[in-house]
Amino acid sequence: MNQKRPNVLLLAKLRQLHSYFAMFAAPSIIFFCLTGALQLFSFHEAHGTYRPPAVLEALGRLHKDQDLAVLHGARPSHNGPSAAGHADSRPDKTARWTIWQILLKVIFAFAAIAAMVSAGLGIWVGLSFGPRRKLLIYMLVAGTAVPALLAIAGAV
Repeated sequence: MNQKRPNVLLLAKLRQLHSYFAMFAAPSIIFFCLTGALQLFSFHEAHGTYRPPAVLEALGRLHKDQDLAVLHGARPSHNGPSAAGHADSRPDKTARWTIWQILLKVIFAFAAIAAMVSAGLGIWVGLSFGPRRKLLIYMLVAGTAVPALLAIAGAV
């Protein structure tokens, strides 16, 4: 059996590159998993008598539209009226969910939680055992700060 051995140096470089990309992407992965899980159950938008907290509206809008207009008090028009207490003309879509939709939503929510835990563990492992820890910390900070600063700059 003459199997080719993979190039060890190439694999080490790819693992290192993977660590840098993963540290940069991990904050966004966690953000999208968290906000996506909330959106699965429509916690980010008004329907029926439910009015979401402003922070959930803002996070949902940032996830879907890359916009933080809610920070300035301007409620997105697709979420119905603001805190005036008027009845929303949109029906409560959560009342029409079938058991199959609910089960699928639960499975997707579990997958989102698993991805968040996995990303968190990846951050911990990368910072605990990885070489070039300082550069990994810089990548993690950049992966957190760059999207946050762009979102805030776009809301100004």
